[in-house]
Amino acid sequence: MKKEYPHANHRQRVRKAFIDADKAKIPDINLLEFLLFYSIPRKDTKEIAARLIEKYQTIDNVFSLSFEELKQFDGLGESSALLISMINEISRRALKKESRASVKVDKESIINRFQIVFQGSESEIFCIACFDAFGLLTGVVPVATGDENSVEIRKRAVLETAFDYSADSIILAHNHPHEVSAPSKADIDLTKELKSLFDQMDIRLIDHLIFGTDGMLSLRKTEKFRPVFENYK
Repeated sequence: MKKEYPHANHRQRVRKAFIDADKAKIPDINLLEFLLFYSIPRKDTKEIAARLIEKYQTIDNVFSLSFEELKQFDGLGESSALLISMINEISRRALKKESRASVKVDKESIINRFQIVFQGSESEIFCIACFDAFGLLTGVVPVATGDENSVEIRKRAVLETAFDYSADSIILAHNHPHEVSAPSKADIDLTKELKSLFDQMDIRLIDHLIFGTDGMLSLRKTEKFRPVFENYK
């Protein structure tokens, strides 16, 4: 006799609740739980959704993760990582340039978004925050992942990301998972090179933040490195 999946009725109730509900009022956890039905057929997806939200705080942060980061999350696997990545890309393309999900955020919120990306990583990650012409955040995007001591940056990938997210200004950020936040010569050289590149594209480089074992360092607020940003107030 074929065994019935014990949570089948639960999934039917969740589907019906989604159809009948005011979509804007559905909690992030329930949305993720429902989405994961389609990539995880026989497992408690609410538990996985709850752990995702607990770690990354919002559904927006979950959808900003790369395929590789999603795939490594316990319980997701390749199919779920691919599903979330595809939906994120489809949504991004479907939104017109003027109507992308831009939000006003303060500096503390930006730092928190970067910290979420870097949290628990044993590898260096290079990330950029993009802002539109109105100063609204259009995306916090990891553009490269390296090893525990370095990360190789493709400048073309940085520019493509900036264009994709309609960036009028940018904050760079990367982590030192096993070292203090003091910048290396390579960090300074990269900042100068990207600053020069952004200048040509009329994109403002606001800052480069480095997150180390001793906290966070802002290159722009460090007197020694402030001249890199001297074209801007």
